[in-house]
Amino acid sequence: MNRPSTYTSRDLKAILGEALREEPARPEGMSASELEEAAREAGIDEQQVRRAVHRVEQKRTLRSAVVFVALAGAALTAALILVPPGTLLGGRHSALSLHNEHRQLAFTLEALVPARTDAAPDCRRSPEARFIAGDYCVLQRVRLEPGRRASVALPRSLGPCPQVWVRALSGETLQRSAIFTLPASIEIDHRGRLDQKGVGAPHMHAPPEGDLAGEASCSSK
Repeated sequence: MNRPSTYTSRDLKAILGEALREEPARPEGMSASELEEAAREAGIDEQQVRRAVHRVEQKRTLRSAVVFVALAGAALTAALILVPPGTLLGGRHSALSLHNEHRQLAFTLEALVPARTDAAPDCRRSPEARFIAGDYCVLQRVRLEPGRRASVALPRSLGPCPQVWVRALSGETLQRSAIFTLPASIEIDHRGRLDQKGVGAPHMHAPPEGDLAGEASCSSK
């Protein structure tokens, strides 16, 4: 096969690309000076090489940053999945977020917690069956005007499977009632329904059976 006497810059780039595909890369790699020397021999301008090196290094840095963020996100997700819900309360209290998304109606929200902390509930039972309504006391009542938010501090002594019973009242009339296992963020949606914020409501459960005790305030317990 007759070979041409000269090669264009494009020919040399193609030949170098083919050579890289045919042979393994040098274990020790190439230094910047060796790279520039190879480029000169291939008829490629040094400034072009330096600009190309700069672009490659930028891409390497960006890829490393993307990988780091992805790994950090995966680690955080794994930690949230593996840590038991009770440990997410943090410190002495955790904040229960409440939000009234209804555009016209105000609601009073009651946050109730089990008054009895001496007996640990059976966490294998469904949340509504762990306590009866008479075991709860009203920790706090919050009136929320349309669009308003509030935060209620919950005691850490809620046991191994912490939960809160939330009742939504319009005036003195009970409108909605549900138990939420923690952590959870709670809302009155734009149609006036009690719900859990976010996609779905995995932490929302039916209310307990029975009626509240005559004096239901936790401060009186």
